[in-house]
Amino acid sequence: MTLDQIADRNDDFTLDRVWKPDIWPWEKLFTKPRSYRASIPSLGAEIWDFDEEKPVTMINFEVASLPEIRLRSGSNELAFRRGQNVSRAQVIQMFGEPARRLNHMKGITPEINRGESIAFTNEVSEHLFFSSHGVFFVFRNGELQTLTIVKNFGGTNAASPP
Repeated sequence: MTLDQIADRNDDFTLDRVWKPDIWPWEKLFTKPRSYRASIPSLGAEIWDFDEEKPVTMINFEVASLPEIRLRSGSNELAFRRGQNVSRAQVIQMFGEPARRLNHMKGITPEINRGESIAFTNEVSEHLFFSSHGVFFVFRNGELQTLTIVKNFGGTNAASPP
């Protein structure tokens, strides 16, 4: 799906283009922005990427802002409701414990692209990457903060209304 298609389906869609900090206003007429950030507040969704013309391949959802929704993977299902805390145990029950645990992000991209499940922990948060399912989770203080749906990692992932 492209940004235009997403915008057509969501009335509260906003798009902010990110330019080089030192660009002159007239230069914007002749150059492309560095990146963009789009948001859909009613869905708690945010999209960030470099090229507006390419199909969107990753959408981040702030769990606190999600409407009622279900995340399905195979025969497993995880329901989200406003104000509900989704625990790490619920996510692990659905997807299993990640195969690898890392304390650094260096070199993680090739592993994710191979479809490996990875847990990354730092002093602030824990990130669970289930790339073969196309879904990533970020926990802070034991609470799920962000759910990211990623396309093109293989496997099946779908989010649908309850």
